[in-house]
Amino acid sequence: MQRALLPSHLPDIPGWSFATLYQPAGADLLVGGDFYDWFRRPDGGLALLIGDVSGKGSLAAALGMSIRKGLKALAYAGLEMEDAITTLEVALEEELSSTLVSFIYVELDAGPDVRLVSVGHPPPWLVHAGQAEEIPLHPNPLFGLRDALGGRPRSQVSTVTVSDGDLVLLFSDGLTEARLPDGRQFGEGVLQSMLAEVAPGTRPWELALSLGRGLEAAVEALHDDLVVVVLGRDGSAPAP
Repeated sequence: MQRALLPSHLPDIPGWSFATLYQPAGADLLVGGDFYDWFRRPDGGLALLIGDVSGKGSLAAALGMSIRKGLKALAYAGLEMEDAITTLEVALEEELSSTLVSFIYVELDAGPDVRLVSVGHPPPWLVHAGQAEEIPLHPNPLFGLRDALGGRPRSQVSTVTVSDGDLVLLFSDGLTEARLPDGRQFGEGVLQSMLAEVAPGTRPWELALSLGRGLEAAVEALHDDLVVVVLGRDGSAPAP
């Protein structure tokens, strides 16, 4: 079931490469509420999703699937990402009455600019020239909390330019909240230190593998689902 809920392959778009890491929480729970997905937009660009449904198991996974397929359908109907998120939140009002969801919605094409909307989700990181920093995104509230907007737009979009050789790390809080043997969480300086040591030219799959090995070596059994998506700008896109 878990394999059926995840994409069977990663996208192929000039100028970019991708890698993922996925691990449901616990040794005996094989279906997670964290999700990732991608689809081609009608204009030929690419949309990526990474999200986290509160709770675990099949019910959380089913809501994640509804969000993934709903946003895809609305994109194909011609809605911009901001409007699609608002529309879907209204449509899923009943399902969201007893749970909360965070996710990041990403749009890109062969160029270096990436558009992102964070809906209550942990900010992504940009790894560039031996440095790592959080990408500042508008603090949109969790999915299901539109009443907290106070008249502001539901989903404010941020744009970041990714240079050749840069990596963008998207993840759920299962990564940053994983516990180390000394009691610290992985996000309390450990993640930033690992990212700052990433060598120039590192490929997305190498970073995902490094994070996976770091967790295996230092963390006990995960208490929350974990999903990681790494985007790499490889400079292979043709010149405009």
